[in-house]
Formats: sequence, structure tokens, C-alpha cells
Amino acid sequence: MNGANRLLLRRVHQSSALRPKACGSAHQLQGTGALYSEDQFDRTRSALIKLDIINHVVNQTGLARVKAEVAVQSVFDSLKDALARGDRVELRGFGIFTVQRRKTGVGRNPRTREEVAIAPGHAVRFRPGKQLRHLDEV
Repeated sequence: MNGANRLLLRRVHQSSALRPKACGSAHQLQGTGALYSEDQFDRTRSALIKLDIINHVVNQTGLARVKAEVAVQSVFDSLKDALARGDRVELRGFGIFTVQRRKTGVGRNPRTREEVAIAPGHAVRFRPGKQLRHLDEV
């Protein structure tokens, strides 16, 4: 695939509601004329990515995409900064992020069966809120 085709294939409408339809070496999103290549869109993707969140902010608020990207990135940066300080991050209705210490441990190399010391560290833990725990009931 040459460079011109790659640029053409980048014209993608990023929406989780759109599903791919096979169309030769590239694919076409049903309901749009947008083309994309397989390396740009994983048909089995079930994960929500940052771009999906940005698109949702744009659709819900009418903000420009650049401003929505800055807003979403600033939220993530503030969460990372708080967790790096060891603070507890509470998002009512969603859940709680905490930083917990990991103890020193002993692991084993699966190939050589040799014991390996595991250094102590920190791990981010998430405890879902009530509304998130009861998603299946909604």
C-alpha cells in the first residue's frame, strides 16, 4: 500500500457504534464513506480508549476537538499526579483509586526454576463504586 492510499485510509470517523464491512484490502464503515485499514481499527476491539472519551466529550459538549483533548488530558494528568503523591482519588458514583505498597517477595524464573527477589514497590488499586458494581441491574 503506497503513501497516498494510507492517507486516504486515515479518513476515519471514530465511533464505537459503527461496524466494519469488508471491502478488498481496506474496509469501509457501514453508513459512512470512510475507509480505514486493519492496522488503524481493530474489529474485535471492545476496549474504551482515550479517543473514544474525547469523541464523547466533543459530541456531548460541542467543544472543539483540540479543547476536548486538552480537557481529557488534564483530567488524566491530575489523576496521575494525585496517585504519584500517594493520594486517594475518589470519584463519587464511579469508584476509588488508591496506591498500596507492595511487599518484597520471592518469585521463580519459569525456565531455570531459579528464585528471584521481587523488589518492593507501589501498585494502584481500584475499588468500584456502588453504581459501577450494579451495572447489570441497570
